[in-house]
Amino acid sequence: GFISAYPIFTEAGTTKTLLAKGDDNYSSAISFNFAFFGRTYTTLYVNNNGLISFDSAVTTFVSEAFPISGQRIVVAPFWADVDTAGTTSVLGANQVSYQTLSTTGSVVTTLVGFIRTNKASEGFSTWSPTRGFMATWEKVGAYSRRVAQLNSFQTNLLTDGSFSFCFFVY
Repeated sequence: GFISAYPIFTEAGTTKTLLAKGDDNYSSAISFNFAFFGRTYTTLYVNNNGLISFDSAVTTFVSEAFPISGQRIVVAPFWADVDTAGTTSVLGANQVSYQTLSTTGSVVTTLVGFIRTNKASEGFSTWSPTRGFMATWEKVGAYSRRVAQLNSFQTNLLTDGSFSFCFFVY
């Protein structure tokens, strides 16, 4: 079955790209400047196994602790052996998508409100991002085309070039 604790964000008006269905798929290089732990990365990749990686793609799932081999830099909302090739009658299942976000769109506006309210004491009461990115794993199955249990999760990245925030939604 499928259970979601919180609704997954959706954003109209920007182009959503779907990853091909299968096992161990990943996107081509996506140009996106993102300040992350003192370094600015210029390229990111979305992997169907629940990662966003910087500078190089993570091309396969290996059950290992972080940092994963090769010292890859990742944002990992859900590191698992996801396989989106399975067949299910669940509407919209086994889709991995990503899109850039409008800084004036509903998702960014909601998340910026959260930042300004909850990080005001740290100097973010007027913070505004210059870029936004969203990756969504919608009702995805597990390795070997298993679809008896499906997971949905999402990562939203916001940055102003100096400070960045990652939001995970499950």
